[in-house]
Amino acid sequence: PRLREYFDRLLDRISGYDNSNGNWTDARRGLIIQHPSTSSIGTPFTSIGEVNMGDPATLTSFIQWGTSTYPADHYALVLWDHGGGTSGVCWDDTSNDNLTVAEVGQALAAANVPLDLVGFDACLMAMLEQAYQIRNYADVMVASEQTEPWDGWPYNTIAADLTANPTQSAATLAGSIVTRYGQSYNGAETMSAVDLTDMGNLAQSLDAFAGAVLAADTDWAAISAARTAAHYYTEPDFRDLGTFISGVAGSAADPGIRAAAQAVQAAYNSAVIANHSSVSNAATGLSIYLPAQGGSVPSSYAASNFGL
Repeated sequence: PRLREYFDRLLDRISGYDNSNGNWTDARRGLIIQHPSTSSIGTPFTSIGEVNMGDPATLTSFIQWGTSTYPADHYALVLWDHGGGTSGVCWDDTSNDNLTVAEVGQALAAANVPLDLVGFDACLMAMLEQAYQIRNYADVMVASEQTEPWDGWPYNTIAADLTANPTQSAATLAGSIVTRYGQSYNGAETMSAVDLTDMGNLAQSLDAFAGAVLAADTDWAAISAARTAAHYYTEPDFRDLGTFISGVAGSAADPGIRAAAQAVQAAYNSAVIANHSSVSNAATGLSIYLPAQGGSVPSSYAASNFGL
């Protein structure tokens, strides 16, 4: 299968950070070639000039270039840069721009290429909001609820697993990424894989849960306590969804709220393919924007930034 043959990359550098490998600062792309050195680049990248990596059209163009130049039976796309959860991913310091949650979805839709896996080698991107946004354009998402260390994913072991079993499913590969990531940091950090085809069902169950809470207008103390008990990741309002909904399901007195929370719990458990978390991070797979009772909601948390 051609799945194992191609690893291509688009890389944009900026002056002042790295002067190795020719000290170029434009954007370049090419087929990754195995190289024995960890300090030099063996891939002969081709310059495409200066591009805005925060423009969804740039991502669309890369996907279409990669899949047309190096066609394969299956495709995985990994976005590797800074991540900000609901703020998006892939900051371009030259253009002072980044891909919003909505723009990632827009780029995948415009590319019109069926993806088996979308990964975020970036901080804080294992959020329901991002998974829901790309649910129609890929089968599986791999990302971290917590911030990531500087080294990111262990591509050497991930690539070795893929080469050893090139016919594995997207879910199996996703699980391998989660496992290898946890191993590379000796059990620390967080990483998870979720089934994007389950995101519609999970979102519907969450909508029903919210409706049940608003209709009953009770159990606010239990809901607030569950939110407090759920671990957060960098931003106090990025709370672990699994822990939160489990807390409500186990403590709500109102039977309608409790049943709705249990339905979310079932949908959530079905959606999480694999999860790694240190004990201190207490992550279960996906976080969600969940401000405290009475807390303010920033203007950026708007439908226009989430493509809803």
